[in-house]
Amino acid sequence: MKTSRLQTLWERVDDFHQHYALHFAGQPRLTRDIDIIDSLIDGLERTIRETQGRGDPATLELQELLDIANEHLEMYREERAAIAKVQKEEGPKACEVAGLMTRVQAVLHRYTRHFAGHERHSRDLGLLGEMIDDMTLLGQELDTLRGGPKVEFAQEERDLVDQYIELFSRERREIGQARDTGSLSEQGYILGAAVNELLATFQSQVVGLSRFVCRPELLMRLIAELEDLRERLVSLETLGLHAEFHRENISNVDENIAVWREELHKVKNVRASVKHDDFVEAFLAVADQLLEEYNISFAEVEQGHLDLTKLSDLCDRMDEVERQLTVLLKPVLNRDNKRNLQLIRDAQFMLMNEYDTLSKAPNAQRKKG
Repeated sequence: MKTSRLQTLWERVDDFHQHYALHFAGQPRLTRDIDIIDSLIDGLERTIRETQGRGDPATLELQELLDIANEHLEMYREERAAIAKVQKEEGPKACEVAGLMTRVQAVLHRYTRHFAGHERHSRDLGLLGEMIDDMTLLGQELDTLRGGPKVEFAQEERDLVDQYIELFSRERREIGQARDTGSLSEQGYILGAAVNELLATFQSQVVGLSRFVCRPELLMRLIAELEDLRERLVSLETLGLHAEFHRENISNVDENIAVWREELHKVKNVRASVKHDDFVEAFLAVADQLLEEYNISFAEVEQGHLDLTKLSDLCDRMDEVERQLTVLLKPVLNRDNKRNLQLIRDAQFMLMNEYDTLSKAPNAQRKKG
């Protein structure tokens, strides 16, 4: 049985490795912060020295700890060398481009979760419009890094951004077309499914969330999309759709628009009195909470069914944290702020990778629609 001191050493080694897994395993080396892996190496070296200096009778347990710690240390040193090598060879501008492209991949992953493989008619057009805007802005940032839109440097990356914008724009057109097909009754059911998608988004990203970390623009987008759907529902009624389910849908939409407008008002009032530093601390705390939720729900992948809808919700909520911190920290992007933002993006990237991995598991379940 481990002594309490030995248990503490084990926990320290495990903690170092969890940080390594989050911030380095599977992450693009061009985007890595060498100072972070240096701190892991330094902390693990000190732990190994402390372990070696113990006069403890639990020799076998100590040796097991040392073996694992030294194995991890060798891994960290090799990774550090690989990071330093590729960053030196490619140069600082390439590192910046690589970092921006991870943000591009985050937007594309949102498309994968919410649009690829889903029935078009139920999809959130407001979300797709927001993603087009996001990708357009990232393309502009990429042009700034490249030195202009006609520069050859990073042309392949710029072409990818344009391809994604076209993909999203084409999807938006096809969703609109899908909603106009079928009988009046069928169109009513289609619009009802789109309403339910918005209600699910409100439930997962607004309900239960502290108001001063809820993004007003998210609520404004949901309200605008719900109002658009209401207009389409009413037009079907004008054309002759008087079914009970349709009247109930319109009533339900009216009730939710009123609730969401009131919530938006409260969110704006609360956020107006919050200081900048309090915002940052709150978002970092939300990120920690999301990672804890992930550990609780998905660490043991063999047990039960994997709820990909829940994992997608975690990804969405981490996206919201990253989006708001990017805006908050941009005016003063000093070293501490850059590191905080990178830590959030690492967590975002990890959740995306886990979604991709777990979606291939035989016991994975995703909400259809």
